[in-house]
Amino acid sequence: MMGKDTKRLSYKSSYKNFLLQHICFFILRVAGIGEYCFVVIFPSVYVISKSIPARPQMIFALVIPLGFIIFAIIACVDAGRYGEEIVRLFSGNFLVETGCVSEKFKNIYTIGPVLSSRTKTKFEHFSYPNFYIKDKNCERDFHVGDFIKIVYPRSQKLNVRTERQLYAIYAFSSAEAYSINTQKGMDKERKKAALLFLLAITFLSAALLCVLFVLTNALLRRIHIYP
Repeated sequence: MMGKDTKRLSYKSSYKNFLLQHICFFILRVAGIGEYCFVVIFPSVYVISKSIPARPQMIFALVIPLGFIIFAIIACVDAGRYGEEIVRLFSGNFLVETGCVSEKFKNIYTIGPVLSSRTKTKFEHFSYPNFYIKDKNCERDFHVGDFIKIVYPRSQKLNVRTERQLYAIYAFSSAEAYSINTQKGMDKERKKAALLFLLAITFLSAALLCVLFVLTNALLRRIHIYP
């Protein structure tokens, strides 16, 4: 049961909170990759390159930062895919599961096969039958046997909580409520909004990287890594 002092959120608020959470994770991931480059890759390349004129055999030591660079590239590709899925979710790319609550334990809901009407997708989630839904993200209290319509991310990068649990964004108590709250705008408007959203994330990530670069360089100069 939901506490009396807990406020239920609207679908739009729940959707926005879910997006903001992943935006923060994405920016932190980008910042982590950037700091890894500033602290590990750049100094190691600098130190080795400065040693080569005096000790030519040090050129073989460049293999070490090469391994660091490969790791950073893999991390960048993964972060890029993560950011892409966030933008897709922002543009309305989600799935819907409709049925009846067959089991409920705290915030874990198991949805029965009754009235299944999810959208088509290559990702079959039958091996992930349970949804994690916070009480504040439910339109009302749900019990076993109740009709429920769950909105959740399409991407496995955003929806997988555990081996058999998926994160849900919101739970509606009727198809009518779902239709009213998830009406989508024109395609051009969605694409424009998604583009602006992507630019905003890019700007925030770039600004944070610039700040980290300046601070890290100042620190490395103080400890005499850089002249």
